[in-house]
Amino acid sequence: LVLFDPSLAEIVLDFLLPHFLKFNISQE
Repeated sequence: LVLFDPSLAEIVLDFLLPHFLKFNISQE
């Protein structure tokens, strides 16, 4: 189990958030 790393979470969000938004937009 990896300890929570805020900087890593920020990188993950920066990577996933655009795809998540595209997915939501395409579903509407």
